[in-house]
Amino acid sequence: MNAFLKLNGISAGYACICLVFGQCLLYGMSVVKPLGLSHSASLKIVVGGAFFLAGLLTLLCMRMTKKWMKGRMLAFWAVVLWFPYWILFSGVTAVFFRERIKPT
Repeated sequence: MNAFLKLNGISAGYACICLVFGQCLLYGMSVVKPLGLSHSASLKIVVGGAFFLAGLLTLLCMRMTKKWMKGRMLAFWAVVLWFPYWILFSGVTAVFFRERIKPT
């Protein structure tokens, strides 16, 4: 049971990486726009921030995978099973934020 929970936790972590990266790129400009910066500066901030956050989360998930899975076959399944979690998290995000935030 412990290995099952670790597998699902790490798979959800990998899905969160993809979800956060995509959401930052989609909705980042609406967050940075009120600062009054030029479009090119805002774009650099959003893209740079998205890549930085995705890199940081990737390193965190890789460390957790290495520590918890210890070279087992479950590490492979953790990398494969992120997709259903990404679909689930994307659907939940779309339902909760459908009317509140619109891409620019």
